[in-house]
Amino acid sequence: MTDMNTTPAGWYHDPFGQGDGRYWNGIQWTDAISRGGVTLNLPPDPSQATIPPVPGSQLQAPAATATQPPPAPPSRSAAPVVIGLLLVLAVAVGIFFLVTRDSGDDTPTTPTTTANTPATVTPVTPSVTTPPVTVPPVTEPTPTTAAP
Repeated sequence: MTDMNTTPAGWYHDPFGQGDGRYWNGIQWTDAISRGGVTLNLPPDPSQATIPPVPGSQLQAPAATATQPPPAPPSRSAAPVVIGLLLVLAVAVGIFFLVTRDSGDDTPTTPTTTANTPATVTPVTPSVTTPPVTVPPVTEPTPTTAAP
C-alpha cells in the first residue's frame, strides 16, 4: 500500500500546541513554528512528526522575522537654507550701512569770511606752565660779638 499524502507544504495550525502555526514540508512537520508573527525553532514530537495536517488548517506564512529599517525621512532641498542665509546676510549688510553712514552732508566745513573783512589769523604759541617755585628768603647770619 502506498502513502497517498497529497497535503502540500506550508504553514498549518500547530498540532502540538507549541505555537500558532508550524511548517509542514510535505512529508513531515519541521522545527519551525510561529508565535505572534515571530518564527522560532522547536522540534515536534518525533512520534507524531509524520502525521499530516488536518485539511483546511493551512495558515498564511508568518511575517519575516528580520525587522525592516525605518523609512528614510524625505530628502530636503538645500534651497530654503541658502535663501535664509542670503536674507540674513542682506539684513546684516543693511544694518551695517545704516549704522556707519554719516549725516549725508558731504560739503566741507570751512570758516566763512566776508569779502570786505580779511580773515585774521592768530598764531597759537604753545604755553608751558610750570608750577611756581617758592624759594625761602635767604637771611644772612648776623655776626655776634663776644662780650668783654
